[in-house]
Amino acid sequence: QSADKARSYLPASAKSNNLLFSQQNSHNNKRPERSGILQSSQVERNIFARLNARREQLDERVSQLNTRENLIRAAEFRLQEQLDKLTKEKQNIEALEKKRQAFEDEDLKSIISTYERMKPREAARIFEILDEDILTRVASGMRTQALAGVLGQMSPDKARLLTNLLAKQYSDPNRTGDALAGDVL
Repeated sequence: QSADKARSYLPASAKSNNLLFSQQNSHNNKRPERSGILQSSQVERNIFARLNARREQLDERVSQLNTRENLIRAAEFRLQEQLDKLTKEKQNIEALEKKRQAFEDEDLKSIISTYERMKPREAARIFEILDEDILTRVASGMRTQALAGVLGQMSPDKARLLTNLLAKQYSDPNRTGDALAGDVL
C-alpha cells in the first residue's frame, strides 16, 4: 500500500520507472523466498548426508556383528566337536578301566584261591611278611573257614593287626556296598 501511495505522487515519467521499481521490488520479495527454499534444501541435503553417513555406520556395525556371530558359531561348533571327542575318550577310558579292574579281580581271585589251597601254616608264614594293603585285600577275599585256619597259625600280634584291618575295612563309611562285595570275591 505504501508503494502504491508513493506511486500516485510521482509524475508520469517516473511512473514508467515505477514499473521497474515494482518489478525490482517484486523480484526482491521473491528472492527471500528463494533463499529460504535454498536454505531449506541445503538443510535437507545436510540431513540426508548425515542420515546416509549414519546408515553406513549402522551397516558397518551390522556387518561386524554378523562377522562376530559367525566366529562365535564356528567356535561353538569346534568346542562341541572337542566335547564330543572328550566324551568318547572318557567312555573309552572307563571301558578300559573296567577291563583292567576285571583282570585285576581275576588275578586277585587267583591269588586268593592259591592261599586258600595252601596249608594254613605256610599261608600264615607268608601273611606275616605281606604288605598290609595286599594282606587286607587277600584276606578279605578268602572263605571264612580258610582264613580262620591261617589266622590260627599266625603270631598273635600279626593276627590282631589283620583282624583290625579287616574290621576297619568293613566299617569304613567311605566304602560302598559294591566295594565291599568286590573285596569278598
